[in-house]
Amino acid sequence: MIAQRVKLLNPSVTLSLSEKAKELKDRGNDVISLSVGEPDFPTPLYIKEAGKRAIDENKTKYTPVAGIPELKNALIDAYEREQGYRFDPKEIIVHPGSKYSIFLAALTLVEPGERVIIPTPYWVSYPEIIRFAGGEPVFVPYWDKGSFDLRYDLFEEEIKKGVKLFILNVPSNPTGVIMQEKELVKLLEASLKYNFYILLDECYRRMLYDGHTFPSPLKLFPEAKSRLIVSGSFSKSYSMTGWRVGFTFAPAEIVKYMNRLQGHSTSNPPSMAQYAAVTALKEEKEEVNDMVREYQRRRDICLQLLDEIPGVETTKPHGAFYLYPCVEKALKGKYSSTEEFAKALLETRFVSLVPGEAFGTPGFLRISYAASEKNLREGIARMREALR
Repeated sequence: MIAQRVKLLNPSVTLSLSEKAKELKDRGNDVISLSVGEPDFPTPLYIKEAGKRAIDENKTKYTPVAGIPELKNALIDAYEREQGYRFDPKEIIVHPGSKYSIFLAALTLVEPGERVIIPTPYWVSYPEIIRFAGGEPVFVPYWDKGSFDLRYDLFEEEIKKGVKLFILNVPSNPTGVIMQEKELVKLLEASLKYNFYILLDECYRRMLYDGHTFPSPLKLFPEAKSRLIVSGSFSKSYSMTGWRVGFTFAPAEIVKYMNRLQGHSTSNPPSMAQYAAVTALKEEKEEVNDMVREYQRRRDICLQLLDEIPGVETTKPHGAFYLYPCVEKALKGKYSSTEEFAKALLETRFVSLVPGEAFGTPGFLRISYAASEKNLREGIARMREALR
């Protein structure tokens, strides 16, 4: 018999769509995938060379479970440089990917039945991780007056009812919005007043546009340090998805137990990938910023193309590499749901998008602009034709 805790998990919609798109492509169809949350750039050369050097120097053995000291120190320095706050080495742990960071944090903190606020729309794995930990996901929409707005007052009522954890993803997947500084301060103050933790998923923190800056929580309100867990990744900013390196900054007591869990599950992250990550931080090249500038250019192209489709309403994202248009008006009388439309679009027009149902908000579609300009233009053109 299969354990009930595993049966509670739903399969990843984004991964299943990717598999379906690959299957159609293998049959010879001209498939355009705008569904995967993965940079289309190669890992920068200086990082790849560092990984090769690590292998040549036989840095291929087990490392400390929580990561090599060189990477911990490089991350601490980078965080201080970027956000103005310095952590202690005991307050950091390195993981095989940032998804595992969130998984371990939930297992370490959440008791069965405890409530966890998940702003909606959300990244597809958050509810599944919380359910696996035995917690109760509490979905709070932040689609307000025709736009996405991560305002504290939208969440205050549920916070007052009592919660163990608040998951905040900025810039957000799928909406690309960030929480403004004044709203973040209110949330940090509330974490002390109402005694809950904030899990800040910073996976896309380097991908910001139009002069937006990432709000530094502990520079804004250092008193909340005991309530804050920061989860980060090298996957998006450095195009290192396959290297599997993520990390967590958290109070030392939380890190101690996350380390214990990791030691009994995955053990250390890949050794050569850790050394490559050190180089990524210490010797950062301009090509990393070039990627962000290119994403902004593609975003602007897609915004213009989507604006020309009747019935499609798109909020301009602050960061990440997704657009999340509302297509309810465009679908009326043609398709019963965005899920039905996304399936038809893939099977008849060979364009892969993710329906809003996967993120808790039917009526929306997620479009990844981590794709070539040619594919973005053609993919959106096919989408427009399908909506006619």
